[in-house]
Amino acid sequence: MLSLVGLVFFALSSCTTDNLVNDGNARTVESAYGNYLAGRYASAMNDVRAAADYYAAAQEKEPQNSLLRRHAFLSALLAGDIPDSAVFARPALGGDDEAPLMRLSVASFDLGSNRFASAQVILSNGNYGPFNNEVRHLLNGWTAYGVGDNDKALVLIGSASDVPIFASIVQLHTALMLDLAGRVDEAETAYKSATGPSQLSDRAAFAYGGFLERLGRINEAREQYTKAIAAFPEAPLSSAALVRLDARPRAKLPPRLVNNARDGAAEALFGTAQVLAAQAHFDKALVYLEMARFINPDNGAAVQLLARLMEATNRPDDALATFDSIAKTSPYRLDADLHRARVLFRLKRNDEAMVIFKSLAKAHPKDDRLIGVYADALRSMEDYETVLPIYEGLIARAGDEANWQIYFARGTVLERLGRWRESIVDFRKALTLNPDQPDVLNYLGYTYVDAGENLDEGFAMIEKALSLRPEAGYIVDSLGWAHYRLGHYEQAVRYLERAVELEPGEPTISDHLADAYWQADRRLEARFQWNHTLSLEPDDDIDLVAVKDKLAHGLRDKPEIATANP
Repeated sequence: MLSLVGLVFFALSSCTTDNLVNDGNARTVESAYGNYLAGRYASAMNDVRAAADYYAAAQEKEPQNSLLRRHAFLSALLAGDIPDSAVFARPALGGDDEAPLMRLSVASFDLGSNRFASAQVILSNGNYGPFNNEVRHLLNGWTAYGVGDNDKALVLIGSASDVPIFASIVQLHTALMLDLAGRVDEAETAYKSATGPSQLSDRAAFAYGGFLERLGRINEAREQYTKAIAAFPEAPLSSAALVRLDARPRAKLPPRLVNNARDGAAEALFGTAQVLAAQAHFDKALVYLEMARFINPDNGAAVQLLARLMEATNRPDDALATFDSIAKTSPYRLDADLHRARVLFRLKRNDEAMVIFKSLAKAHPKDDRLIGVYADALRSMEDYETVLPIYEGLIARAGDEANWQIYFARGTVLERLGRWRESIVDFRKALTLNPDQPDVLNYLGYTYVDAGENLDEGFAMIEKALSLRPEAGYIVDSLGWAHYRLGHYEQAVRYLERAVELEPGEPTISDHLADAYWQADRRLEARFQWNHTLSLEPDDDIDLVAVKDKLAHGLRDKPEIATANP
């Protein structure tokens, strides 16, 4: 039986050049079956736009095929093409082929087109299933508000509260709707519920704070924003609100979280996606976020979460474009730029990433978080001379508030610069602040062992680190190397083999294992492992000339055996 890749290759290769079609962005072949297979392959490769093109072409060739229609619908939805998804969904509504998401997709298209009455008709019928049914109630509430039926809108919104995970969403949307309707006393009661200890969010605090500002209660508004920032250090809306209050207090009315029925519907879809994303249902969350983005492309929170989920589902190019689509003036733009740089870093586009990190740090010279992110990026690029004074400045500014991470970071830089005795001071300070931090215990323990000093203490630190993080290959490697430095080669082999199992692509661990094999008189295995080390594209931590020499000649000298009683 041919694999999926083989079937696609067969389907495509069986077409002549004349049979290939490319209409604009559409990538198609002549037969419906070929397009279907190509769509499946594109989906498997996470190329959602290509999949949408191929499935659409297949469905166009066989318009009565319900399977193709469903694939075309779902792929268009995942690709963020809400108009096309609605086109594929409408013929199935009311029939046996109707899927639960189809009505939500059509309603989202209508909502995004200000066709509230049409959306209301769509949402008043159909079988949605337990989760989608609650989303239907929220959207239907905003369609009712859009046609001017406020009382019905509130009833519909409230009907979703029977499901516990929707309780906080319902409370916030009730408050937003009452606020828009000018029902001040009822709105304030609802806002207080939406910002209670178990319900507080940056968006709820921002909405309530704006409500209070419009009533002239500035100090109470400030309290709401401050409360959100204390609970969520990265609270972009509340942080921006405080900056606005401090810069030009009462200069103009604050922006609303929701201005109309479209904004409310998009916010409902965003809240639903948050619930799904928190439970790692990323594909479902992506669908709701694409609908939210279509209805209100200015909802920065929805667009940012969409981009982060694209990244999490191995769609880095889509994530980069989506992060970059967030408005420059949005409170979410700063965090979007940070995430964009991190995606570029993971794609090995380091120069582009460093431009962003550096520009953010330069534009916000008093923001130690951004400066720290820039410093960490420099450290990962092994630019130790440049980053050391940055870490020193961060520690000096933080004073007694400096956390263990900053001391650990500076310690690793000092160690890499050959100033390892100075690095130990920082590692010990980090352990004073967090005695059970496995990375610090491992790094300091390994530093001692590798230097042949304080071996008993170093060995104990590594063992403690491993007890705290038993599946960490790099810590198992440290313990294996500690045994190697003590001349316990059989024990070293046992730990280092386990480390290679846990971190099969790590060249330093592979090199350590090869050395241990050699000293344990397992010469053939040692040479195999050194050869494997070279195949792993070793980084600067590995001396390639030394590994090649060991491969050719073995270890010429016995290592100096340290003395300790582990």
